[in-house]
Amino acid sequence: MYALTQTAYYACMALSFWYGGTLILSGEYSLFKTVSIQSAMLLSAYSAGLAAASLQDLLAQKSAINPLSTVGVDPGAIQGHIEFDSVSFTYLSRPNHLVLKNLSLTIPAGANVAFVGTTGSGKSTIVSLIERFYDPTSGSVLVDSKPIQSFRMYDYRKRIGLVSQDPILYSGTVKSNLTIGLDDDEKPTDEAIEKACKEANIYDFISSLPDGFNTEVGSRGSQLSVGQKQRVALARALLRQPMILLLDEATSALDSQSESGIQQALDKLKKGCTTITIAHRLSTIVNADRIYVIDDGTVVEHGTHTQLMAMKSKYYRLYTASKSGQTL
Repeated sequence: MYALTQTAYYACMALSFWYGGTLILSGEYSLFKTVSIQSAMLLSAYSAGLAAASLQDLLAQKSAINPLSTVGVDPGAIQGHIEFDSVSFTYLSRPNHLVLKNLSLTIPAGANVAFVGTTGSGKSTIVSLIERFYDPTSGSVLVDSKPIQSFRMYDYRKRIGLVSQDPILYSGTVKSNLTIGLDDDEKPTDEAIEKACKEANIYDFISSLPDGFNTEVGSRGSQLSVGQKQRVALARALLRQPMILLLDEATSALDSQSESGIQQALDKLKKGCTTITIAHRLSTIVNADRIYVIDDGTVVEHGTHTQLMAMKSKYYRLYTASKSGQTL
């Protein structure tokens, strides 16, 4: 790779000197202008070489978790009972900082649970561990009393629906993004797709597009706003009918009127599945069966909205700040 970097650098240098000389001789460019351009080109070429070397190293890395792995037990029709057993976690980029600290909690199957806390408290990390984007540094995450590492990753994730703050859409049509990840025998009918989009309050927008459901969304959904991408992701989750539903700031980019309509769709989706919500707008989780308040990687309070408000402690302050529009 070093040889490739140096070859690219000196090749650009030789080319720039040759072509620059012809421009000076023809009187088209002055010596000063030519040298300035050459310097910029050489600096760019050197930077490109370094970037190529870094890219090579990045591509050579292998993920510790293979999302397409067929190794393990078929999760079957999981019920959605989730346990965190003494879970601690650190990110590789910050190995000395514990994001979660000996976290233990149980979420019954079919429960509607919310996690709240200030930015950086560890809420989204909990969602990432349930999805198995990462494995715990210590401790275990169990679903239906089985470690999630024992499940076939591909089949396990098919039973989970995720709607995040900035959903990932792929280059392709609206329809392909709605049905992505579903096997051929699981593909929904056009009527089912339309129904899900209506419930997610995105059908009218899709219908107004030049090619409707066949409209290209662009790389990473660049042709759609964040709010529109959230609605598409919600419709996608509705189509999957997951046993575990993860909502990580799922309505953060919506106005209050749109959020109210989508909340009704979420309420329908929550029935029959385990729902875990991360929210900054705490008004959206007041009806949760249980609310966990996370602070510095640990649970400091838990209970219903009414119980926590009566305690007038951490949750009470967070809820009051949220109602007044302050950033959590």
